[in-house]
Amino acid sequence: HMVSELESRALMDFVLSHRNIAMTLNFGESDNLASALTSSGALAPSAPISLWEWADESFSAADTIGTIPAPRPRGRFGSRGQADEAQGPRVRPGDRVPSTTVIGSDLEYYKAIGERYRELTGVEHVASTRAPEGAFFDYAYFQYGVPSFSTTGWGVPASADEDEGDTERSGAGSRPERGGRDEAPDDGADLSVLQWMDAEGIDGFIDWVEFQHPTLGAVELGGFRPYAVNNPPASQLAALGESHAEFAVYLTSLFARVSIASTEVTNHGGGVFEIKAEIENAGYLPTATAQGVVSRSVKPTMVQLDVPPEDFLTGAAKTSFFQALDGSGTRQRYVWVIRGREGASVELKVMSQKGGSDTATIMLR
Repeated sequence: HMVSELESRALMDFVLSHRNIAMTLNFGESDNLASALTSSGALAPSAPISLWEWADESFSAADTIGTIPAPRPRGRFGSRGQADEAQGPRVRPGDRVPSTTVIGSDLEYYKAIGERYRELTGVEHVASTRAPEGAFFDYAYFQYGVPSFSTTGWGVPASADEDEGDTERSGAGSRPERGGRDEAPDDGADLSVLQWMDAEGIDGFIDWVEFQHPTLGAVELGGFRPYAVNNPPASQLAALGESHAEFAVYLTSLFARVSIASTEVTNHGGGVFEIKAEIENAGYLPTATAQGVVSRSVKPTMVQLDVPPEDFLTGAAKTSFFQALDGSGTRQRYVWVIRGREGASVELKVMSQKGGSDTATIMLR
């Protein structure tokens, strides 16, 4: 079940106790960097190793033998008024269904970062990928609300047949775009991986041989050597480590960075002052992704003028919030009219959960 393993729970505990985490980079069996997202924001179709899937399916029912189904409550509702699970979830008009694709305004960031990944690492076609089922990078975007990237960390050259395919990058080669994650995966990456191994002189596949098992009888042994498909050749490790480190450093340059870009004070006389301020996001990424806003997992950015409430006359609130601010110099403007004493100072501060903080001291003159 979810975070049932100690390592997974430790990771989730850390993430939930550090809400200032602004991005994640995952190394695993799924990919959204070398294989660009589709135009609808879905992951490219997976390219699994069919041999492994066939092996898993051959004994998929083994753990169901001898189990006893739990009794179902009588009637439509159980003791707590919950709908019977057998009836399925009840979706009412207006209910929000779980998101499975990247929101359009976030997709542009994913596309640009994916292009940069391919430029820096040279990884354009991965050996094999698996459709995520509860993967951490999925959680980090859809529930935690931050840009989240996943890569297998290495790739294989595209074959001539793949280069002639659709221009949309998908898994181990170019395949037609599909609408979402419920689509069936591709036919598998077995052949392309075998061709790559042969071309590179990699002894990664054991020919099938018959073996007489003491209890099962005649069986066959063979297939991909352990880790031969999961890991790159040892000769590539140094270069891959260097290029992925460069990519990780590049990601750190993209964070939202809020600052108080400008302040202006107008003295209207009689102890009345007008204060104008502009809050800027100088980073590349917004202070919150669109998904972070939808999931309400990223706090709004706070802008606060340190003046007693009774001294506010009109304009913005003493403590104001904005949900998200685009990057690349986008600004949010505020105006306050307050009572004050000439020569006094007030403090203005901005605090963003993912974009840092800034303060400014404003003199009333």
